[in-house]
Order: sequence, then C-alpha cells, then structure tokens
Amino acid sequence: MDFLRLLNRTAQFNNKRFDHDAKLFENHSAEIAPAVTTGQSLPEQKRKPKKQKKTHNTISQLHHSDEVSIFGKLPGQHEAPLTPSPSATQFSSSPMDQRSHAIRSAHHIRAKGSDIPAPITDFVDLNLPKYLIDNVSEQWKAPTPIQMQAIPILTAGRELLAISPTGSGKTAAFMIPILSQLDSSQSGGFRAIIVSPTLELMQQTYRRFIRLSSGSGLGIHILSRANAASINDAGKRDILIATPKKLADLINTAHINMARVEFLIFDEGDCLWDKNGFIEQVDEILASCTNLKITRALFSATMPETIESLARTILRDPIRISIGEHADCASENVQQRLMFTGDESGKLLAIRNLFKEGVATPLLIFVQSKSRARQLFHQLKSENVKIGYIESDQTQAHRDEMVRRFRAGIVHALITTEVLARGIDFIGVNCVVNYDFPQSTVSYIHRIGRTGRAGRSGEAITFFTYDDCVLLRSIAGVLKRSKCDVPDWMMAMRQPNRSRVKERKTQPPKRKTIAKS
Repeated sequence: MDFLRLLNRTAQFNNKRFDHDAKLFENHSAEIAPAVTTGQSLPEQKRKPKKQKKTHNTISQLHHSDEVSIFGKLPGQHEAPLTPSPSATQFSSSPMDQRSHAIRSAHHIRAKGSDIPAPITDFVDLNLPKYLIDNVSEQWKAPTPIQMQAIPILTAGRELLAISPTGSGKTAAFMIPILSQLDSSQSGGFRAIIVSPTLELMQQTYRRFIRLSSGSGLGIHILSRANAASINDAGKRDILIATPKKLADLINTAHINMARVEFLIFDEGDCLWDKNGFIEQVDEILASCTNLKITRALFSATMPETIESLARTILRDPIRISIGEHADCASENVQQRLMFTGDESGKLLAIRNLFKEGVATPLLIFVQSKSRARQLFHQLKSENVKIGYIESDQTQAHRDEMVRRFRAGIVHALITTEVLARGIDFIGVNCVVNYDFPQSTVSYIHRIGRTGRAGRSGEAITFFTYDDCVLLRSIAGVLKRSKCDVPDWMMAMRQPNRSRVKERKTQPPKRKTIAKS
C-alpha cells in the first residue's frame, strides 16, 4: 500500500483502526471559536441621512484613557447582545417590513442596529448613474447577500461593520455605493479612501475600481512610493486606495488633504484594527478625516469580538451585518479535509503524492514562514508541476510578476505565506493546501477562502501533526459549522486555556527544516 493511501485512510479517522492515534490527541485541548448569532433586524423606515455630530473618539485617545482598555468598553457602554431583546424581534405589519425580513431570512442576512435600510434584490432597485448601471450589469446578474444589505446602508450614509465569507462580493459592496455617490469629479481633495493591508490587495481593488468606474470621469489613484510626494497635485482626485503605513506617512508629511473625505473604508478591517497590526496608522488616518459627514466602514470575513468592541467606540451608531448561518465558518462551496501526516517528513510525502494523484490546479500552498516557502519550493521544483513561491522579502516587482504568472496559468502551484491569505481573488483556484497548520481560526478561514469564490467549488486540505493539537479542535469546529465531516473524537477534545491560543497566534511551533527524509 503506498503512503498516500495510508495518509488518506488516516484522514478518514476510522476510530476503530486508528483508536491509538485518536487517544494521543484526547488529552490535548483546543480553542472553540464561538458561533456568534444575531437576532432579527429592527423595522426599516424611509429616512434621510442623520445629521452627524463630530466625534472626538479616536483610537489614540482610547489608548491614553484611564477608564478604558483599547479592547474594552467605554464607561457605561455595553457590548451589543448576541441575542436580541424582545422589542428587537417585533416587526411592524407593513408590507415593506415583512418583505425586508423575508429577504434577510432567505439569504441568511443578519442585521443589527437602528433604522436599518431595506435590502435590495436587484441592482435596478438602486438609483445608479447610467454608466454604473451598464458596468454593473456586465459583471453581475444579481447582488450577493452582502451587497443586498451593505449597499443601501452605505448609500444612506450609515456607518457599518460588515462580516461576510470570503469570495462573497464584499469589494463590490463598497465600490458601488461610493461610485454612485461620487457621481462626478470635483476638485479640492480625495473624497473616498480605501485602506488595504497588503500591496497585492490594494492593486486588486484599484483594478476593480478602474473597471467599474469606466465612463465616470472620476480620478482614481493608487498610493505608491513613486507618486507619494505628488499625489495631492494630481488633476482629478476622487478615490484613493492605499496601504495604512504609506497613507499615514503621507498624512504626517502634510502631502495629502483628508478634510473632504466622505467615505473611509477599511478592507480586511479586523487585520487593520488589530493591536498587532496597523492600529497606530489607523488612528492617524481616522484623526485626519475631519469631514462631519464622513461614512466609515469595516469589511472582513472575520471580526473578533475585541475588534468589534473597539470599532463600536469609534463609529457613529453603526449597523452590524453578517452573512451566513454561523460566524467563523468558511464558504460551503469549499470541501474541507484534515489530513494527519504524523510528522514533518510525512507532510513532504503527502504533498508529493497529491501531485502524483493529480491534485486539481491552480493550487495555493500555505506555509508559516518565508524560509519554509523557499525550502518547500526547492523540494518540489523537480515535480511534474510548474511551481513558484512568493514571500515578503522578494522585491515588489518579483512578487507582481509571480502573481501575474499564476493568474495567467503559467505557474500551476504557488507556495506562499500569509501575504496572500487575505482578500486576493485568484479566479479559478481549485485547491488550497495548508502545508503548515494555521496559527488561528481567522488565519484558516482567510487561507481557504482563496478557493470556492464567487459561487465556484473548491477544496481545502490541511495537514496536521502532533505539534498542531493546540488548535486542532478549533479548526475542526470551523469544518463542522461549514457542514463538512469531522470525526467525533476531534469534536470531543477539551478546550485549551486562552493563553496557549494567544501564544500560538504570535509564536508558531518550531518545525524541522523541510528536507528529504
């Protein structure tokens, strides 16, 4: 029997045959990501945008407050309940309210907040400029659930926390309302800012804006090192897509006017607002946007409670929407599989046998570090598959070229670190392999979200060894909530204490060098 068959049988977790393996994990514990449920929405009513009062709550002020932790609550403020109060579930009998509730229920849209605008079911429900109607109809037949609810919320000038699975159409959910409101180019400064955590995601968002805004006459720019000093002198300045560090540097050198910004969007907001991420830059960006009528929003596939609590102290009366039956679950279009490999040498044998058996390409392979990306590439470059790797130490030109080759089908398998785990939309990726076990459920959800996008099906295979038991239960929980098969012994594992989970998030396990055994 070849080794892959042995691995695959192990992956099926036959408890009788592999009772010994299961017992090895019984005494270990792993995190269970809480399934956050929200109640039904409040009744909608036609409304004019509220006159916004200027807020002085910036993250830096929260940093220095004696009464609040950056990830805590303001004095006297309570976190939004996970279950609605009785009044929140009482709908008026108006046909519009009943219709809105029916739409949300049918599409698993959960909305919480005051005066929530009614969802749309067709783009024609929106009063879009003709150029935008034409461009939208070329790309989409109907709005996705996140677009149904997020577009009318942002169009109404309401601030937003939006949580929706990877590949569900979040980018268009903020592009369309921005373009519909900025219907003509004006002078004086940028009116919409989109903040992205990585250069790759920034460039992708820019390309999508260019395509969707064709015929608008709007000035759309991307912030780079080359144009940073002159960006404020550009002729038409309407929309800017930037990474947080470059934008904060520009603000600090007074080379950009942020006073007219009407829309401020944080794409992959949980990553940007994380205390280990770009929190200082986010603070500077928020403080520089002084327009009283600004509309701010965070979009992501995951939104930890700590990030949401922080955002609620900054945003004005935000509406929270989430898509799907459960929080912290992956797209049901992705068939997920956990494969036990024993140790590091077993991983290399497993990935080689996947290639021999004809694993579906294009294929993304995730590892935990730059050095391991290089090591795995050198071990696999002789396989009968065109393979490449990308990591943050490479020049931007090299990374761009590798991404281009992967998109074009010249490279069939791409090894990468977390640099490509968020937001990047590679059309047609058939499979994701987590060669190294992810360090958190958030990382896992974003990694496997590179496949199964826009209604397509995909596969995600995750290798695990004895060293990965800390998070095994929590990842198994994601599979379970996503309606994938999980062995009972995994779901019966005990939870670890939070300090171990927190430590694993920032300190990956030490692994042996990837080399031939």
